[in-house]
Amino acid sequence: MKLIRFAMACIVATVCALSCTSCAGSDSKGDVAEIESSAGCRVYKVGDYDKLIAVAVDVYVTVAPADHHVRVLAPADDIDGVEVSCKDGILGIVDKNDNIDNTPRARPTVYLTAEAFSEIYAIGGAKVIFDKHIDTAATEIYSIDGEVTVP
Repeated sequence: MKLIRFAMACIVATVCALSCTSCAGSDSKGDVAEIESSAGCRVYKVGDYDKLIAVAVDVYVTVAPADHHVRVLAPADDIDGVEVSCKDGILGIVDKNDNIDNTPRARPTVYLTAEAFSEIYAIGGAKVIFDKHIDTAATEIYSIDGEVTVP
């Protein structure tokens, strides 16, 4: 079991590093534009995507035609550490805030609208929660210390 979990972690890390600009450390966030900003809230306009990589965030998905907006809520001190990227059909949302001392803090909350995903990655305590049923047979779901909830 430990070997399988380690292998999955390696696969997800590789996919993330190759595909997700937020994980690859690139300055390019792809097709993303910040359209609203206030203390503790950011709204982004993103391009087309069919894959989601969520790292250390709670993502609430409204199942409906995509409006290409991503709303991020986080404490004002942490909002700058949440990175949104959209490149090559992959929407990446990563909380890069350092929590090395394990101090309890609110996890960033993300809201978006999408009809379907071909792949979902929930990593590092991330939660992806859908408001309605989706066809999970058509979606590959990968979870490493995260969870995906579909009613």
